[in-house]
Parts: sequence; C-alpha cells; structure tokens
Amino acid sequence: MQTAFSFLDKGLRGLGSWLPPWPLLPRRFEGEREQNFLLDFTARLAPLRRTALILGGLTWLSYLLLDHALAAADANYRAVVREVVMVRLGAALLFVILFLLTRRPRFKQDTAYADRLVLLGSLTAYIAMCMLTVIVPHPFDQLYFFTGMVVVAVAVFTLFGLRASQALQLAACLSMLSALTIGWCVQGKGQNFNLVQSQHYPLSTALFLSTVGVMGCVVCYLLEVFARRSFMAREDLAHQNEAVRLQGEELHRVNLALAQTNREVQERMQAVLALKERLRVEAEQRSRDKSRFIASAVHDLRQPVQAIVNVQRPLERAILQADVSEARALLSLSRMAAASLHEQLAAILDISRLESGMVKATPMPVDVRALIRSLQEGWEAQAAEQQARFYCEMPQEPLPFVGFTDPQFLLRILNNLISNAIKYRDPARPDGAWLKLQCRQQGQVLTMTVVDNGIGIPQSLIDEGSIFRPFFQANNHLSQGDKGVGLGLAIVKALLALLPDHQLGLQSRLGEGSSFSLTLPAASPGAARSSPGLPSDGHHYEHLQGLYVLLVEDDDLVRDSTQRLLASAGMVCEAFASLQAFEAALPGLEREPDVVLSDYRLPGDRTAVDVLRSLRQGVGEIPMLVFSGESGDFSRVPELADLPALRKPVTPETLLQALLTLCPPRPDAGTTQPE
Repeated sequence: MQTAFSFLDKGLRGLGSWLPPWPLLPRRFEGEREQNFLLDFTARLAPLRRTALILGGLTWLSYLLLDHALAAADANYRAVVREVVMVRLGAALLFVILFLLTRRPRFKQDTAYADRLVLLGSLTAYIAMCMLTVIVPHPFDQLYFFTGMVVVAVAVFTLFGLRASQALQLAACLSMLSALTIGWCVQGKGQNFNLVQSQHYPLSTALFLSTVGVMGCVVCYLLEVFARRSFMAREDLAHQNEAVRLQGEELHRVNLALAQTNREVQERMQAVLALKERLRVEAEQRSRDKSRFIASAVHDLRQPVQAIVNVQRPLERAILQADVSEARALLSLSRMAAASLHEQLAAILDISRLESGMVKATPMPVDVRALIRSLQEGWEAQAAEQQARFYCEMPQEPLPFVGFTDPQFLLRILNNLISNAIKYRDPARPDGAWLKLQCRQQGQVLTMTVVDNGIGIPQSLIDEGSIFRPFFQANNHLSQGDKGVGLGLAIVKALLALLPDHQLGLQSRLGEGSSFSLTLPAASPGAARSSPGLPSDGHHYEHLQGLYVLLVEDDDLVRDSTQRLLASAGMVCEAFASLQAFEAALPGLEREPDVVLSDYRLPGDRTAVDVLRSLRQGVGEIPMLVFSGESGDFSRVPELADLPALRKPVTPETLLQALLTLCPPRPDAGTTQPE
C-alpha cells in the first residue's frame, strides 16, 4: 500500500508540473502572507473535500443499479455491462485510495499535495465517465452518459473548492477529454448519429460542457476572491485581536505597575512619615538631652562658683585682721573651687568638641609600654592620695607592646578609666582599695584592662548605657571631692567613636568591683614613635624669669589677671587691649620680645592672624602662642596651623608649661629688664 501511495504521489506531482500556469487569476498576496493563505485555505477545505469524495464515490456506485436494469432490458447493453461494471469498480477503487490519502495529515498541511489529490480525483471521475460513454452502445450514450459527463463536470467544479488556477487547469483537461470522447462517439458510432434526431446530442453536449467549464471557472474565481477577502478580514481581525490582547496585557502591566507604584508611594510615604516621626522623636530626645546637659552643667558649675563667692568676704576679713592661717585655709578652699570649676569647664568643652566632629584622630604606631611607664608614677601617686594601691602588669621584656592608635586619645582614655577606678573605690575593704592596669597582646590585638575592687556598677545601668551619658553619676552619695563631673565615661565613648578598631568592654558586679577592657590593633614594633608623657610639674619655672612677653587681650579681667600671673613668674609683660594699640607700640619697643601671647578673637573683626602679620612685619619671626574661648579648629587657618594654641580656661600650670616649650632655657638667660 505504501508503494502504491508513493507511485500515486509521483504521478500527481507530474500532473501538476504538466499543467500550465494561467494569468487570469485573483491577485496573490505578497511573501509569507500568500503561504499563510494557502495553508489556511487548504486546512479549512480538507473536511469538505473528504466529504465530497465520499458522496461522489457512493453516488458513483449507486449507478450500478441502473446498469443492471439497462442490461436486463436491452441485449446490446447487456453485451457491454461487464466492461461498464469493471470501469465503475476501478474508478471506485481509485476513490478509496484517494480517500485514504486524504486521511494523511499532509492533506491539511501541504497545499500542493492537496491540490494534486483533488485534481486526480476530479480527472479520475471524468475519465471514467468518458470511458463509459465510449463503451456503451447508442442510444444509451446520448440518453444517459453525455448527461453524466455534464453532471460530473458540475460536481468537480462545485464540490471540491477549487481555486481559480486549479479550475482553469481542470477546465482545459476536461475540454480535451470531452472533445476526444464526443469525437470518438461520432466517428465510432457514426451510423447511429446520422439520424436527424441524434445529430443535436453531440453539439448540445459540447455546448453544455463548455458552459459548465466557463461557469465553473467563474464560480471558482469568485470563491477564491471571497476566500482571500475572508482571509484578509480574519487576518486583520486576528491582528486587531492581537493588538487588543497586547494592549490589554500592556494595560494589565500598567495597572500592575501603577498598583506597584501606589504601593511604593504608600510605602515611601509611610517611610517618610516614620522617618519624620523618628527624627521628631530624636530631635525631642536631643532637645531633652541638651536641656538636661545644660541644666546639669549649670548646676555643677554653680557649686564651685558659689564656693568662690562664699570665701571672698571671710578671706578679706582674715587679710584685714592679719589672720594668716585662716587666710591660707580660705585661699586653699578658693583654689580647690577654682580647680573644680576649671575641670568641669574643660570637660564640657572636650565633650562638645568631640561630639561636634571638630576633633580628628591621628592613629600611628605608639610604644604603649613607654607611654604607660611615663604615666605610672603619677597614677600611683594619685591612688596613694586616696588610700588606694595601683598595680601595673606589663608583658615581660623584650616582648614588644606597640599599638596603632592616637597617643593623645589613648592617654585621655586611660586617665579617665583609672581616675574613675580611684574615684569609685571602696575604702571599707578589709584588704584595702586597689586597682590594676593589665596589659597583654594576643596576635594583632592589644588589650588593656583596668580592674578594681570598688563599689561596682548595677547591671541595669550597664544594659541601659546610662553610665556613658554626660553628667550621669552612678553613685551620688560620694563626697563632693570624689564626686567629679560625670563626663569621664562620656568622653571615653566619644574618643572611641573616633578611633577605628577600638572597643571597650565592661564587666561589673555591685559590691565587688568593675573591669573595663580596651582593645586596639597592634602595630609593627619598628614603626613605634615616642609618646607624650605627663606635663611638667613646674619645678623649672625659674627659667621663665626675665622673659619679655607681649600680651594682646581685649577682656580687662583676663588681661589684668594674665599680666599678674606672668609677673609672679618673674616675666616682664606689656599688655594691649586691641590690635591698633599693639601695632602702635611695636616701633617703640626697647628690645625684641621673647614671645607674644594673643587672644584669637579681637575687637573690630580682627584675629590673632592680624597680630601675627603685624608682628612679622614689625619685628620678625617671634614665637607666638594663641589662646581662645572658641571651639573652632585653628589648624584650618593656614597662618595659625603651626602655632601652639590653648583653649580657655587655661590653668596657670598649662600656660607656664607652654611658655617653657616655646622658650626653652638658655645658658645666657638673665633677669635683665627694660627700664
């Protein structure tokens, strides 16, 4: 069966290639659109063509009854009935084969293949009818089979959905077959067609067949035009539906995006509202903290001020009554109050400068062992004054102990931690109060731990972080001398925030003691620098005697007190209240000054920069020291970047030490003073 199918398919291909193309055809589509139309046309007509093939085959077989009836009635027809039946059965077999071929998927998917099957089926039916017309005797040919040829022609043009090109090709084939069949009948059965009543049948049959061929071609042409227009309409509708679908999808995406945008907008609005609320809460908290800070600062500053005010009248009376012992006691009390006031002001300024971001850390390799040894004696003395013992545990030599840190920051942190340990000692301990500084190194980390057996800190305060808030004091029952300012740990926290890779750990138990562990990164021992130690204790202030100092200060009280302080140290000081007075006095100086002291902010929008310029133009390169009550960073002023600067309030010891640094002792220094 497969071999027969292959043979028929080759025959159909040959027939299609033999039929010539026709120019009078509906306009074809361009490019791929034509192929899409042909495939659609073929797929749509495939079921109809199968049905037409089945109906045609059954109708064809039904005429076997007529054949038997005619054979029974006429001896001439009975003589050829066998050949008639064989032709009918042979054609029916071809119909069955063609029907089986139409069942293949290719019949709906391959236009050329389907066209060949349709043409083959049509030609099979017509050729079989032509053969029967030739076989049967006269007058059966003109009575039944000429009419059958017309019926078959009408059927093939109307039932198989032929396109115009197929119709034209089929019409040409049918015309040739019709001419041959009619010519054969006229020539082969001439004696029967010589009768007058039989002469019109061939001519009428030819006219009928010609009419059917022309009408069939026209009908197929119109059907193809309608099919093409219908295809265009369906395709346009499909495109419109696709456009609508795409627009719907786009609208859906837009709606989803809009919904997402709405959600994002709502989320952002909620985030903005939450941020505003958080900022408001934080601002209110900062405002409360600031108010509490100011209230605490004012309260703590009033105490030493009140003490200073209180001793003034008794001190004046003791001086007038020449009561030296009472005057000394009151003067000592005043000095203690002034020292407390200075400590509080310095701490407040420090915490303000640290939190404002004006102070920057300068990490460098530091020999921590040398730094601690330079401070150990002072810490031991400080602890001994409070009846406490201080111990220091360091790694044994020659193990290095070098850290990467800011030496000034590290010094301040250790001083505050040790000062707190001494302040919150427990004098009631049977073994006495003690504190230890334990230093060790593990890999690339240095750890310095300040341990004490003091009164300890409640765990709730540690969890809340309250002990690191400014002016917070965990044990307010301490005496006024031990109470302090409440800024030590707040300053430690602010300093650690500026030091990278520095951390502070805390463990404490109430009534047993506390342990503060400071960790910092280690550094290479070869890169360590010398670290600053404690300031001078003032034993060499005699080297300052005879120095010629120029002072520029607009505040009368500060200018007069500073002039008296310098005079008490044996220095000669000329003071000026403004830059104009200073510039006016420069040409008349009896000798070149040793050092110039200047406040930063002066009247008339002048500053220490103007004093420095006038000094260099009028005298030359003279050492200069700047001090001010402002919190700005003088290093940002190019002219003052290399000058030492002190911030008010300045203790006498600090000022004198700074002068010693600027004006070191000279072998030929004397006490010569200008006249």
